Amino acid sequence: MEDLKQRVEALRDRSLVLGALTKKYLAYTDWSPIIAALLLSGVRPSDRWADVPPADGHRDEQPISHADLFAELLSSMKRPERGLDNEPVVQTSIRFQNAKTILLFWDQVCNAHKDYPNALPPRDFVAWIWDMSQQGYVHIPDHTWIDAFINNYSLKHFDRVLPKEVLAWLTMGSKKARALSPKHKFGREIAMARLEAQQAGEPTDDPDEILFRLAEMMRNKKVDGVKLKEYRRKSDIVYTLDGEKDPITLRRDSFARQLRRMIAKGDASSDAGKPRAPSTGGFPDIKAVTISTNTINRFTSNEQLMKLARDLFRETTAYVRLAASLRVSDKGWPREDAVLVGNMVRLSKLLTSIGTFAELKLAEMLALTVPLAIETMVDLKYLIANFNPRLIGSYVGSPEKRTPNAGLDWAALDLKEKANAIGFGDVYTYVLQDAPAHLHGSWKDLTTYHLTNTGDERFHAKLAWTEPNPQPLVTTSMLALVVTQGFADLIASGPPVEELQNRIVDLFGRLKIADEGFDQFLDGRW
Repeated sequence: MEDLKQRVEALRDRSLVLGALTKKYLAYTDWSPIIAALLLSGVRPSDRWADVPPADGHRDEQPISHADLFAELLSSMKRPERGLDNEPVVQTSIRFQNAKTILLFWDQVCNAHKDYPNALPPRDFVAWIWDMSQQGYVHIPDHTWIDAFINNYSLKHFDRVLPKEVLAWLTMGSKKARALSPKHKFGREIAMARLEAQQAGEPTDDPDEILFRLAEMMRNKKVDGVKLKEYRRKSDIVYTLDGEKDPITLRRDSFARQLRRMIAKGDASSDAGKPRAPSTGGFPDIKAVTISTNTINRFTSNEQLMKLARDLFRETTAYVRLAASLRVSDKGWPREDAVLVGNMVRLSKLLTSIGTFAELKLAEMLALTVPLAIETMVDLKYLIANFNPRLIGSYVGSPEKRTPNAGLDWAALDLKEKANAIGFGDVYTYVLQDAPAHLHGSWKDLTTYHLTNTGDERFHAKLAWTEPNPQPLVTTSMLALVVTQGFADLIASGPPVEELQNRIVDLFGRLKIADEGFDQFLDGRW
């Protein structure tokens, strides 16, 4: 009993410490992407992670890879960092892997829109990344710390980025759409300061003019819960929150960048919350990856192939997600259709995970997840090809009555039978037949990915991850498009489905070019 009491008290103390820390960090005016990724992965950022020289002072339109900067800092780390739970965090910890995943995702978003902000509003960013992971756009290996920020302040109930804007920015690749609205902790007060400056004939885009007026509001107690501690013209604002002793600094250089973004995207108090839905004739504007045989012939490294394969895979995943979101009635799908829709959603989530593992260059994880995705495709394509109430009934475990036709009894079918029946026999032979060896573990799996043979039946541990090849991504993309085409044909109709089919045919053609080009490149290399 005493031991249980001690454990409960330890959990309570840990919760109190974590609550205080999340409150402290959420009160910051802004986070850099690297600081954000560390905090949301349970790492307390030390000075070495702050003010990264290549990122310091950069303009929002200047390309920058925060994932690369993070990798450089991590590789040079000499001693463990401290976790938000005060535990030591070593270089190989999953917390750093978690942070890298977040930064890779952030870099993708920035690259898609040629916008590279280095100052992020904390509450908005936490809510946004949580929302993205919930919707399946990014796979976060460890949710513990994001949930800690979310649950301590119920961020999921306010300050959330509008789902339609997020969808527009991330999956549709529009240059016009933005997910993170140009909000600021003092957005309302900044809007008032700009209005006062305009009425006084002063410039509304001068950060020093706006900071001066904001400081005066704090001094005159016109900003709820905020007390001004220090301000000098053309310098930072230092303030405290009611009930808190630690001062918070609103840095002039960060504020200047944020103000430029606010002005460029519209006043923070005006239409920041209005959803934008970029489209082409009512169809989402999913960015098409440009590809040609000549481009591939100029490649000199496997990484160039992988980048192209990842881009094509991301485009494929967007169409799979779009097909899974097709809707014919607000009342929901009947059970027969829901079986197909549910499998399509499952496929889209597996593809999202595969895309993440490909970005992280984890061939071992691709060996586990690609077969799962293809097995889902086999099930889905078989269900589509043999769509029948009896088959669906046996699938969900409540057949109308036993049928002598084994093709309509899901429990009587094995994976090989289903694959052969839908023309995926070769896929079964080359991908699925050996999948259990990797899924459940075997000597073949160990010697392929986890051990190095030194000769004479002696082995060393292979701790480094294996770099993947592009073919699994291309093959999986092509198979996913075949299944998606059949799903869309069966489940819905009309102009959007026709446009989807046209896009699938176009993407399939580009994937074939990539497949042939990759084979030629690899044949030439060997």
